[in-house]
Amino acid sequence: MLLKFRIHGILMGIWVYLLWAGGGTVVAQEPVLKQLSDKDGLPSLEVYEIQQDSKGYFWICTESGVVRYDGYQCEFAPLGADIEHSDVFGIMEDSQGRIWFRTLNGRVCYYHEGNYFNPANDALCKALSFESMVLQIMEGSGGLYFLSNLNGIHVLEGESVTHYFPDYIRTGMTNEMGTYVVGSTGIYEQEPSGLFGCIETNLRNTRYCKSLQHQKDIYVSYGDVLVRFDSTFQRPDTILTSIVERGEIISLHALGKDTLVLGTRNGVVFWSISQATPVQYLLPGKSVSSFLKDRSGGYWYSTLGNGIYHEPFPGSKARIKWPDDIQGRVSCLHLDPQENLWIGGEHNQVWKWDGKELDQRVYYVENSSGKGHIRKIVDGVDGDIWVIGKKVLVWIHEDGHTEMDFWTGNTILVDDNGQIWLGGTHCYRFEAFEGRLHENLDMETHLPFRTTALAKTGDTLWIGSSQGLIYYLEETGFRYVPGLNQIPIGDIQMPYIMTKGGSLFRMSGQTARPLELYPPINARAYCMQEFNDELLIGTNEGLYRVKGQSSRFDDRLGKVRIYDLAPFKDTLFIGSDRGLISFPYQRSDLQPNTPALYLDSIKVNGNLVAPDELGSLAFNENNIQLFYTGLLFPRRPRYRYRLNQEDWFDAAFRQLTLKLSPGKYKVEVQALNEAGGASESIFLDISIALPIWEQPATIGLAILLVLAVIAWGTRRYLRKIRLDHQHQRELDQANLRVSESKNRVLELEQQALRLQMNPHFLFNSINSIKGLYAQGKVREAITFIHHFSKFLRVVVNNDSALIAIKDEVAFLDHYLSLEKMKFPSINFDITVGPDLDPERMNIPFMLVQPYAENAILHGLGPKKGPGHIRIHFERENAELVRVIIEDDGVGLSGKKITPKKTSMGMRITAERLALFNGAHAPGVQIHNRPDGPGVIVTFLTRFEYV
Repeated sequence: MLLKFRIHGILMGIWVYLLWAGGGTVVAQEPVLKQLSDKDGLPSLEVYEIQQDSKGYFWICTESGVVRYDGYQCEFAPLGADIEHSDVFGIMEDSQGRIWFRTLNGRVCYYHEGNYFNPANDALCKALSFESMVLQIMEGSGGLYFLSNLNGIHVLEGESVTHYFPDYIRTGMTNEMGTYVVGSTGIYEQEPSGLFGCIETNLRNTRYCKSLQHQKDIYVSYGDVLVRFDSTFQRPDTILTSIVERGEIISLHALGKDTLVLGTRNGVVFWSISQATPVQYLLPGKSVSSFLKDRSGGYWYSTLGNGIYHEPFPGSKARIKWPDDIQGRVSCLHLDPQENLWIGGEHNQVWKWDGKELDQRVYYVENSSGKGHIRKIVDGVDGDIWVIGKKVLVWIHEDGHTEMDFWTGNTILVDDNGQIWLGGTHCYRFEAFEGRLHENLDMETHLPFRTTALAKTGDTLWIGSSQGLIYYLEETGFRYVPGLNQIPIGDIQMPYIMTKGGSLFRMSGQTARPLELYPPINARAYCMQEFNDELLIGTNEGLYRVKGQSSRFDDRLGKVRIYDLAPFKDTLFIGSDRGLISFPYQRSDLQPNTPALYLDSIKVNGNLVAPDELGSLAFNENNIQLFYTGLLFPRRPRYRYRLNQEDWFDAAFRQLTLKLSPGKYKVEVQALNEAGGASESIFLDISIALPIWEQPATIGLAILLVLAVIAWGTRRYLRKIRLDHQHQRELDQANLRVSESKNRVLELEQQALRLQMNPHFLFNSINSIKGLYAQGKVREAITFIHHFSKFLRVVVNNDSALIAIKDEVAFLDHYLSLEKMKFPSINFDITVGPDLDPERMNIPFMLVQPYAENAILHGLGPKKGPGHIRIHFERENAELVRVIIEDDGVGLSGKKITPKKTSMGMRITAERLALFNGAHAPGVQIHNRPDGPGVIVTFLTRFEYV
């Protein structure tokens, strides 16, 4: 069934007016009230009064004592053993900041600067106490007045208490004209002498009585009658009205210039003074014992038997009171181009509202079961309206004619081309003609997933499904949006995508970018709408508002399940489980009050301390906890802190824990509202001393001690150095003498070696020469004499311990040439490495000759056949020269084969090397050749440049 019609006009207003029972007109609004009960910490549901003190705390008086409420929890007030669990009827804060409590048993007590005083611990309270209940406490020019119903009046002026007993007291008041009390026999005024004289006796009433001064008039209630006087209680003949219908007036308050708030036995009445009529009636059937407008503009109503009701934003919202046939939840909303509001509810019902009155026709979207709720209402083409319910789809034409088809779906979309997209267990495309829906079989395929949301931009169809976000194009078919597959989608309001878990994404082309919200929305999300530069999110917990990447919960609705949103101008319509809610959504509502912040207590290492004790903490008293309360109604503030005017950091909920190193700190803590408005700061100066071993005096003393030790140690060290130097000089002199002695011994041994060699060479050489001449070998004899003379000249003439490598090579060449003439089968060669400078590099004289001689006598001599000796000089490093003597003789055997004289020469040479090299090189290495018979002698020697 599909209806088509046109309604002109603009949606005007939100409030629906009904006739009030007393004959006047009152707004029939039903604000969403929050209830505070015993589950929230109230000691009793019988609440007599609620008041807010100058700091912002709420004091709640009940039949079982009084509690202080800070928005987080109720703290029980210890008023004394005989008071704290009895009836406390009200409080009053005087000009000194003392909060006085009115009790049933007449005991007077008060709270001041964190302490409670009562007759048991305070003489002033004892002097002010009565034997009957305290009806009222008020402050005037004469001091504080304590009114008792049976015991008259106590007046506290300074520390002096005066007692008066004019009548059976009912109520009282003070103003600039004087102080007045209302008794059972009339009204009394305090005279200059201090006594109270009766100024009016015509009104005599023993029923419940309340009084109030507002503007220039005084109002007094007697039971269910409200009377107005002038400022001096004259002309008491002006009677406002009688409100018998609401019962006895038990509280009387002023609101603004023109409104009185009357708490009655049957609800609360907002009374217009100028119109002399009630304008609003709330909480029917409940006894409203007091009314309070808090600093944030919220209203509080205390009741006898139902606890407290809180209206955070009065006048900013109302639940529209529809006719009785609109029952249950409102599941979807739709605002058509003609600005008619279509409302879908339970039992498959659809209503239309033009902003002034509800259309009397109710469209029943029926199906075979007759149960269910409306899923979606959308615009068709040419003013048509499409409605989908459970297992049914309805087409409402402009003329009221409806057509129905049976399809199961969750959502529907009619695009600009008149094509109908239906989302249910699958996603289909249809065309409508002849009163029926016909599936478009040209579509490549159906989306085989449960569809929850549909939207279209240009040629792109966006599909929110149980398997994620999908887009459809004719040329490509179905495609997943990267990053949003397998994530159930809750709603689509392009360019925003919302998941069922409350996560938000913003589309850019076909790319989804997540919005990192702080704090995140942890709720089941149903719908979203852009409104007043914000994104509104409806969840199972209530309404969330998102701006940029910041989100916050809207307390004005409280906890309500929101299924759909329809914003229009400055009005927001909400489909909820409580029905249809609408309220003005002015920007002024978005500017919260600045919170107040108070320091509750301080702990250092778990122990309570006073703020002034933070300036002298020991080094190990560095675990500091600050406990504080930020007052902000109805929302709770967030907190931040900083040290020494540096960067701000988020603080934990009502508690800050600091682990500080020694030093001085200025700690600053603030409470913030949701718009970033900061409270006045709490400043604390903290000074943590250095440990004793790090304090300047200790360090100075330690430095002096160290300097003294250093001085003493330096003196001993210098003395030791002097003694060491003296000892070293003596040792050096002794070593020098030993070295000189060793050098002399070495020279003598070298001379002895030369002397040992001279007779040997002279004898052998002369015999060799004589043998050559005898054999007629004159040329060979001459050659022998040449080499012999050269060799003998070097041995005899070289008195130095060092010889150039060049001269050592020449010396060895002459020696081996002589040996070759005696042993013709011996060959030799002497080589010098290219990295040596043989003319400038000097080594010890006659180092090689003993080893060459030993090789000839004991290696090559016993050998049969020719032999070869190779001598090679090479550079080892920057300080040493390596010498290699290699022969191919018989090699080494297990027995000792070295002749004594030769062994002596080799021994002397090894000792000379050790003395000359010191720790620079190892000793002489002698071993058989690895590649055949023969011996290799290797040693390193230090050299000196000349």
